Amino acid sequence: MRFLILAATLAALPASAQLSLSADTYRPIPFGVEGDATIFSTDAVINATDEDRVDALIALTGRGQTWDFTALTYSDQRLPITTETFEDPAGLPGASNFPTATRAYALGGTGLTNPGSTSYTYVRIEDGVFATLGEFVPASAGAPDFLLRNVDGLEQASFPFTFGTTVVGESEVVSLMAVPGVVSTVREVSEVVGSGTLVAPTGRFDCLMVQRTTDNTTTQDGRVILESRFIQYEWLTDSDVAATAANDEITPGQRFRVAALYLPGTTTALEDEPQSVALSVAPNPTASTSTVRLSVLEAGPVRAAVYDALGREVAVLHNGVLGAGDHGFSTSRLTPGLYVVRVEAGARAEVVRFVVAR
Repeated sequence: MRFLILAATLAALPASAQLSLSADTYRPIPFGVEGDATIFSTDAVINATDEDRVDALIALTGRGQTWDFTALTYSDQRLPITTETFEDPAGLPGASNFPTATRAYALGGTGLTNPGSTSYTYVRIEDGVFATLGEFVPASAGAPDFLLRNVDGLEQASFPFTFGTTVVGESEVVSLMAVPGVVSTVREVSEVVGSGTLVAPTGRFDCLMVQRTTDNTTTQDGRVILESRFIQYEWLTDSDVAATAANDEITPGQRFRVAALYLPGTTTALEDEPQSVALSVAPNPTASTSTVRLSVLEAGPVRAAVYDALGREVAVLHNGVLGAGDHGFSTSRLTPGLYVVRVEAGARAEVVRFVVAR
């Protein structure tokens, strides 16, 4: 079930000075909300009206803008997360892999790709520059340790972080699944393209709009075997509220959109309804086989299929009735590349991207 959030009548506030974030107040998504938080997302398959609304939000660049996230239609997803910031990363799981880290963020909760696990993101803040060093997820529920490391540190912000700031980061990426001869690199351009007010069901907040353009390239023995680009927009505040939107061309000529609000606590600002289907893929990326995990609230017809980067259906994992509960399906014999798994359960549809790199 989907529902339309009606914008509350919010009193106009006096114009405020343009927001500027420092090393102390800058918190990347999803760590903009400290402690318990809830992610409210639009449907993975967004309706035409909300396509236009997301496009309109993205188009509002420049100073003095107002981004109203209460006008979107949100799905029945409720993704609870818990975050924590550590100013001294020493002794945390996986910290030995990031000896230059000056800060770490922990992320847990059932809203994660691997529910029940806790991931640790390590960063370095030095000479006014914020760089992400990588992520570590300890082994849990039969899954092995997960390590993703930006060899050179991926620069994502410089301070003061305010309207007009542009940061370019580049790094080689390595993981525990590294394959001889295969090299992955990432280049990310972070631009603060707007400043103004974020309107959420919980109030109005001074914010910055950030456009992050991420290009990933994978080569094998010097030959490019995979290239992808992902563009995400973030609305950052100095309060416990944040928002994101994506306009991702997975299939040439087709647009994949999703928008999300990050609100503090187990908020009831949006109507609370159970999530009918949950989807995750692990490990991701993978060097061999991944497991697609489905959690179905009620028994009924479910279709799960895998599509390649050109939008072609390459595998049907399930097409029939599934009982309520957790289910797992294995992906195998996929060539290296970017894939999308799409699950349809009644009126609900979920999409998760994953990468095969050998």
